Amino acid sequence: MDKKTFCSQVRRGLSSDRLTAYSERNDEELDTIARYLWNTALCQSLYPTLQCFEVLLRNAIHDSVKRRYGDGWLESQLHLRPSEARSVTSALNGLYRQGKANSSTRTAAGRIIAELSFGFWSALFVRHYDRIIAIPVMKSGLNGVPNNLRNRENLFSTFDRIRHLRNRVFHHEPVHHWSDLPIRHLEIVNYIGYMNPAHRKIVDMQDTF
Repeated sequence: MDKKTFCSQVRRGLSSDRLTAYSERNDEELDTIARYLWNTALCQSLYPTLQCFEVLLRNAIHDSVKRRYGDGWLESQLHLRPSEARSVTSALNGLYRQGKANSSTRTAAGRIIAELSFGFWSALFVRHYDRIIAIPVMKSGLNGVPNNLRNRENLFSTFDRIRHLRNRVFHHEPVHHWSDLPIRHLEIVNYIGYMNPAHRKIVDMQDTF
């Protein structure tokens, strides 16, 4: 296969719109394709860290909040804004459709936690949840975060920043051009350590970033 045919087939498979996002001035087609593949490798290297952070955060929030409101706080939706309540209802409906709402091996709460988006969990640090959710979580689930970082405003900003990176990585969008990517990566790793030092060690063993 000659270079022109190869590049044409790659562009057709990815779509011109997607591949063009990786092109720079005076690029040859192979340069653009190489940059796309470099971005794929970067995203792959970030995946374990982002996955670990997301799982730890949602479990830290749930474990902290259930101590105050009980294991079914998500299902009761007593303290949720309409937008977050709709997310829980949607998650529950999805589980019922799949026949997974009741299980002898996993609690309903555990299944709902896994269904909810990262955006749901980061939204629990907006002002509305300051006293009813954020403060209880900061006192227990996030008590390892240094004092100068452990306030609702900073945590919401941090988690929302991580959410933005997570969504781009998980939805195959460009991140290779982010000059602060090493800083963002280190921030995630540090927060994993604040939440669970053992998982920081696991991430260090897996990390290829």
